[in-house]
Amino acid sequence: MIPKSRIPEELSVIGVDGHEMGEILGLTTIDQFPRNQGTRAVERLLALVQDDDGGAAGPADELMQTRLVVRSSTAAPRIPAGHSGS
Repeated sequence: MIPKSRIPEELSVIGVDGHEMGEILGLTTIDQFPRNQGTRAVERLLALVQDDDGGAAGPADELMQTRLVVRSSTAAPRIPAGHSGS
């Protein structure tokens, strides 16, 4: 049996991709902007194909824009009794 938790009092829940049901359900989500990700992926692919050295630079990490949409499924962490929080 799975123990029940009160959301968000005991457990915060976050979804990914900004699904439209998030607004209906009050789910905090992280929007990732897939159109921008796809555009950047094509730009990088074209640069590799057009590169004279055959893409010898290899893979690279890239930071993409995201947005946190806070709704009712998250709350600040509780500080247990007897702890100062610092």
